[in-house]
Amino acid sequence: MKKLLCILCSLLIVLFAATSFAAAGEKRVVLGIDRIDEPFAKQLLAGKRLGLFTNQSGVDSKLRSSTELLQKSYNLTALFVPEHGLFGAVAAGETFESHTYKDIPVHSLYGEDRRPTAKMLDEIDTMVVDIQDVGIRHYTYFSSLAYIMEECAKAKKQVVVLDRPNPLGGAMQGPVLKPEYKTFIGLYELPLRHGLTIGEFASYIKQKLNRTDWNIGFSFHNKKGTINIIKNFSEYGFNIGIQVLYGNIGIVNFLLQLCNFKLCCFNILVKVRNLLNKLFVFILFSRNFT
Repeated sequence: MKKLLCILCSLLIVLFAATSFAAAGEKRVVLGIDRIDEPFAKQLLAGKRLGLFTNQSGVDSKLRSSTELLQKSYNLTALFVPEHGLFGAVAAGETFESHTYKDIPVHSLYGEDRRPTAKMLDEIDTMVVDIQDVGIRHYTYFSSLAYIMEECAKAKKQVVVLDRPNPLGGAMQGPVLKPEYKTFIGLYELPLRHGLTIGEFASYIKQKLNRTDWNIGFSFHNKKGTINIIKNFSEYGFNIGIQVLYGNIGIVNFLLQLCNFKLCCFNILVKVRNLLNKLFVFILFSRNFT
C-alpha cells in the first residue's frame, strides 16, 4: 500500500508540473471583468440597466461567467450575442434566433438583425462589452461591436468595454483592407493581424464616432502578460490567419491538427491528474489507521 501511495504521489507531482509549466514565470493578467467590483466600476455600473455583449469567451481569470458575475452584482437586463451564439455552438455563417437565458433576453446579432434595434436598446441604460477576439481582422466580433457602438451613439447609450489581451500580441502584420472591399467580415482599413485589443478597437471606433462620454477600458495590467487559455488560443488564432491567407492546403491542415492534438493531450493530462488525485484521496482515507 505504501508503495502504491508513493507511486500515486509521484504521478501527481509529475502531472501537476506538466500542466502548470506553461504558467510558470508568467506575469498575471488582470482582465476588465476581474475589476467590476472596484469603486470606479461601481460608479459606472451601479443603478443602471445593463446590456452585455458577450459569448462563451466572457469569463474572468477564474473561468467564472461574465453573465453570472454581472447578474450577481448589478442589474443585468439583456444579452447581445454575435456570430456562433452565446455558447459558440452555432456553425460559422449560420444565423440564430433571439431567445432567453436564465430569464434574461438574449438578442441575436447574427440573425434577422446585425445591429441592435431601438427596441432592444430600450431595455438598457449602459452597454457592457466583454468578449475575446482572436486578433484577426475578419473575425466578426469586431464588426458586431462596431455596429453596437454606432447604434448606442444614436440612442445616446453609455458603452463600457471590459478589456482583455489580444492573443496574438500587439504586432500588426498582413495586407490592409482596401475601402472598396469593406463587408461584415472587414469594416475598417486594418491589417489582417490588427494588433488591437477589444478595448483598443473600441477606442478607434469611439474616435470615428466623435464620442467623448464613453468609457473604454478597465484595461488589464501588464499588456505583455498572458494566461494559459490565451496562450493556447493564440496558436489557434495564428493558424486561422494562415488558413485564410493560403487556403485549405495540406500543410495548413496538418498544422491545425497538430495544434488540436497538443491541446487534446493537455486536457487528457489534466483529467488523468484529477482522477489520480481522487484515487489518492480515496486510498488514503479508506485505510484503517487503528
